Amino acid sequence: MYTQSPARLEATRRPTRALRRQHGSAFERWCFALSCLAFCAISAKSGHRYTAKVTHKTTRQKVIWSSDFHIAGPADVKDVLRNWHVGSGVTIRDESLSGHCQLTKTCATQLKILNSTNGITLGSCPNEMKRKFWYEYRNNILFRDLDAFLVTYAIGLAEVFMSFDLPIIVVVPVRYEVGRLSAQSWLRLNENLRIIALDSRNTLAANNKYDLEYLKHFTGIQNVRYIPNFCGYTKYIYKPTRSQVLIGPSRFSRGGRVLLSDVEHGLLPTFEREKKKWPNLQLAVIRELYPHYRFSDLVLHPAVVIIPYANSVMAVIEYYRMGIPLFAPSLDLLVSWQADHLVMDEISWNCIHGACGNSSSIQPHPSSPHSALYDPNNLTDVASMRYWLQFSDFYQWPAVVHFESWDDLFLKLTTTNLVKVHEEMMKYNAAMFKYILSEWNDVLDRAFDADSPRHSKSIEITTWRDAVKHRYSDISDDLLGEC
Repeated sequence: MYTQSPARLEATRRPTRALRRQHGSAFERWCFALSCLAFCAISAKSGHRYTAKVTHKTTRQKVIWSSDFHIAGPADVKDVLRNWHVGSGVTIRDESLSGHCQLTKTCATQLKILNSTNGITLGSCPNEMKRKFWYEYRNNILFRDLDAFLVTYAIGLAEVFMSFDLPIIVVVPVRYEVGRLSAQSWLRLNENLRIIALDSRNTLAANNKYDLEYLKHFTGIQNVRYIPNFCGYTKYIYKPTRSQVLIGPSRFSRGGRVLLSDVEHGLLPTFEREKKKWPNLQLAVIRELYPHYRFSDLVLHPAVVIIPYANSVMAVIEYYRMGIPLFAPSLDLLVSWQADHLVMDEISWNCIHGACGNSSSIQPHPSSPHSALYDPNNLTDVASMRYWLQFSDFYQWPAVVHFESWDDLFLKLTTTNLVKVHEEMMKYNAAMFKYILSEWNDVLDRAFDADSPRHSKSIEITTWRDAVKHRYSDISDDLLGEC
């Protein structure tokens, strides 16, 4: 039976009508880019099983609330928590706002005020939405036993939870300003995130290096944690028996399709003209060979060639975790592809909304570790792209083979020791598994630390404004106005 991961199931369905109104068809494309946070051990059948000692302790069941617009993030965090086997565990109370929540049976049934229409932007008066939510849930039985909030998409939902005296765990999977695209709303989000990050019980993290640096660039926050994807749920490991080298990921940008099929310069036509030079090489596009693939299909192929459309793609992470050798364009080649074909058209909300050459609507924070000369949202500026694309996953991972041209790709596909590449990938995977468990262990230890400062619940608070001030005393009054 064909089995899909939560993120892939999410991506293969159309978003709700309300979400399409908010974000247009771009929302559906970004669903593909949302990375997962699954950290379960790979099946013993594969011969590779990752183990790590986890020391997190809890005296009772801890409950984390999630009301995300994507099913993959919460589902995969549940997966890692289930595989800890420590104490009485941690559960996630999932009241999902995703248009595909029925696939995981997590659709919000008890959630009020927030819904699929207003949850990403919080409407025309966000503070009014926050006030209504606090008044609804300040004494609600659903919130009485909560211990924390989890936010992965959209990040702006963290602002709603600031009035409750509970830790907030934020893990950024894509450009964090979704739903806050105007300069004013983006800057207000930045201020709130800086306040959240100051509290030791809270966590602000990103699941890829690009978004980690992007977050630092515009917020100035330096203590952003790196909690990468693991995607160990695939449960299969590289065991090549078939001859075709796959071309992926599962879909391509418009520019990517040109690079694949252009009669004069495309990969497939070029290979067709030159295949006599490479008699032992065969190429196949993943979705043409497997309209509905299984992970068990992919591991049977010698390698995957990546024509990327974004800096971090769940499917590519899955390939890496299964130890399938990856061939990706060099940074120089990718920059030229970007300049000529805009192959990476999903790394900025500007471009998603049809303004690929526009600059960011706000300036970098003065404390940014990156130069203001390089704007990550101007996808037509070559210097900016050269700088920011270096943080893409396929330039951060070891053992990815980079090529400079199609001829260089053909040569490297036929001469690279793929077994050695696979072994290096699996060594890195094992180290990352231990790292990821350690990160989550520390996040929850700090969130649930009984010695951490926590205001007394016996204090009577009667307004939303006072509730936020009680939790975050340094917050500016400007952030607590009417709207």
